[in-house]
Amino acid sequence: MMQLKSYEYFTGKDEIFHRINEGEEVDRVVKEVVKKWTPGNEYLWKRYNIETLIDTQCKNKKLANQLLYSRIVIYRMLLSQGINARGSDPFKYKHKIDSGALASLTILH
Repeated sequence: MMQLKSYEYFTGKDEIFHRINEGEEVDRVVKEVVKKWTPGNEYLWKRYNIETLIDTQCKNKKLANQLLYSRIVIYRMLLSQGINARGSDPFKYKHKIDSGALASLTILH
């Protein structure tokens, strides 16, 4: 089984800041991070343990982290049902997921 990566930053902005300060090229970092956080690109997180987006109190307080986490969970639920929402905001398809499964997304409560 593939070892999943942890998301070590508090937010996407934090990732941009740290990576640029470590010497990475500004344009490349911004383009990569923005793409990863944009609705429709949840497939880019397939190698990540998405729980690490919300695994600390500080990270869990960030609305952007909560929304991304929820989008990825919904995207993965859709994939498990044979629905590929790649390129679209997964929230557009949430009506195709069992309401009981959606109820498990208590992150936004």
